[in-house]
Amino acid sequence: MGTETSELSSLLRGISRPRAKRPGDGRPEATPAGASNPQKPAPKPAKVRIVGDGLSSTSKGGVETFTSLAENKSLRVPQWLARGAIACVGEGETLTEIQRHAIPAAIEGRDLIAVAPTGSGKTLAFLVPSVAIAVRAKKGEKTKALKRRRSSGASPSDGDGEDEVVAAGSNAVSKGPYAVLVSPTRELAAQTFRELRRLLSKTPKNKRLRALLLSNADSRLQDGGEDSGKREKVKRIRADIIVSTPPRLSQAIEAGLVRLSKTRMLILDEADKLFSDDKFLENVDAVMTACTHKRLRRCVYTATLPETAEELLRNVMQQPVRITVGERNAANSLVKQ
Repeated sequence: MGTETSELSSLLRGISRPRAKRPGDGRPEATPAGASNPQKPAPKPAKVRIVGDGLSSTSKGGVETFTSLAENKSLRVPQWLARGAIACVGEGETLTEIQRHAIPAAIEGRDLIAVAPTGSGKTLAFLVPSVAIAVRAKKGEKTKALKRRRSSGASPSDGDGEDEVVAAGSNAVSKGPYAVLVSPTRELAAQTFRELRRLLSKTPKNKRLRALLLSNADSRLQDGGEDSGKREKVKRIRADIIVSTPPRLSQAIEAGLVRLSKTRMLILDEADKLFSDDKFLENVDAVMTACTHKRLRRCVYTATLPETAEELLRNVMQQPVRITVGERNAANSLVKQ
């Protein structure tokens, strides 16, 4: 993946981008005075198109509710995570179309290109599998750490406590992150982080995950480059899930404050915006290059995605599944979730 990934920025720069809309573009024409204005018919159910080989029946057929998601033995989604998702929705527990198919596909380990209208529930569609994978990865790391301690004759209780995952050296950094969520703006990153906290609100005390909004650490990252003591303090910050903008995460990687070698889930949210800015492309390139785990899942979520961009993405993804809800590049103002 390294060589192909390093070329992502230069490849995507050649993509033709749609011109900005002029005032009035896309607006319906005003109804002439005296003319009838019949009521619009009810919208048709959104079409779902799934393209990809080797999909499970669960991913193809979809999951109807968050409760049934937790009851599916092959997905191994914790009950508390399903309850957290229901808390995020606020009412009901029926999944939206993108959630029904994208959540199981991502949990099952598939690289994913998910295209769905704005307001169709994409945030939960990537937060739920991100948390599920982080829980699974952290449990696996803790098991390995306990085996190493036992084989070395150390007591299982040695270490920093329950959140200890691997032995920490003098230059220890985050034990994770196991999931990294990249958003194009600070506002969107903060919004995603708030939703993540709601999703984690039902987590049992003995299974809590450490989540970090990296944009909140601006001053610490800047100080870390000047003062070695402060930098060591930042290095010791542990996070299982990180939410960040591309520039901030790229800066943290370059400074050696964050390592993504254990990251199992990389989420690119609002990919159309990430790919429309050359600087973002360089940042995303650096992030993808830093994610070296052999079981990394790369998942892209967007409302619009040019075909040329998708073709190039497939060069740095492993047999990705493409899930499209509705018409390509359409918007949806009817779905509130």
